[in-house]
Amino acid sequence: MNGWARTKAALIFFLALLVGASCSFNEEKRAAEQRIFLQHAHDAREREKSTTTTVIIDSLSIKMTRGHFLLARKGADVCCMRFTNFYVTPDPAQQPGEMPYYYAEYEVYHRNDGRKKFDDGAAKRMRETLGMNPFIGGHGVLRPDPGPTQVRCGAHRFKWTYPTFVLMGTSLDPKRADSEVQLAPTPWTEIREVDASDQRLKWYRYDPNRGTFALRVHELWK
Repeated sequence: MNGWARTKAALIFFLALLVGASCSFNEEKRAAEQRIFLQHAHDAREREKSTTTTVIIDSLSIKMTRGHFLLARKGADVCCMRFTNFYVTPDPAQQPGEMPYYYAEYEVYHRNDGRKKFDDGAAKRMRETLGMNPFIGGHGVLRPDPGPTQVRCGAHRFKWTYPTFVLMGTSLDPKRADSEVQLAPTPWTEIREVDASDQRLKWYRYDPNRGTFALRVHELWK
């Protein structure tokens, strides 16, 4: 074997090593991503468990139960909203390697005319699907969210996180909390029940000194 043949053989061997190393690296990367996807999906389903029975309140947000109305007000704007569905898709356990996204469906009624009831036909009604992506893509590039991540109350926006958290402001950062926003959880499930002037309502503002606590939705006013 002459010199060129030996050099060519060495180059081919070296390239084969590089390809093998690259494949191994990519497989390890995919495996690591899959572990992250599975852990996130597991955590999401853990957060879903209490959404039929329990309202969770902390300094910055309220995690509302599915199907029950949460009231929000800021200035003259008053809204009532409820989450009707939430889900993770695709399921990383069923589709390995596919990045899951997080969705929630909600409906909201809004009015700013001073009235406190929402079933007279004058309140504006809207339905929307929220969507978020908590993952960082390749090379540290943030992949876009698949939908809006803020619930709407007229001209105002409140940050949402999966599955049914509504924040008192537009950001997860407490420094950007909006002290004018007030939220009130309710056990109401029908729009005819909703009355923003009901004296049983407990309105919550951002309070950095308020610890996290949980209330059964049907015991909110007991």
